[in-house]
Amino acid sequence: MLRRKCPINAHSHATLAEMFTPETVAIIKDRIDQKVSDYPIEKLEALVLSVAQRHLKTIELFGAIIGLWIGVGQAIYFWLTFAPKR
Repeated sequence: MLRRKCPINAHSHATLAEMFTPETVAIIKDRIDQKVSDYPIEKLEALVLSVAQRHLKTIELFGAIIGLWIGVGQAIYFWLTFAPKR
């Protein structure tokens, strides 16, 4: 069985920018910039909202956990610094 060598694999140390000429990279960059700027705002908004809705529970959970840690830290700090000495 013949195996073709792929220029991009896990063992390759060359980046894509090193594999192409600067002119080719500039053409690809311009093409990507054009595609992104031509993307309809309504579709982009719908995409962002759909991702946010799917991940909102996780975002809320992490917010609650971070808020709990901050609150506990503030309570300990207050107790250690401002509590009257007995």
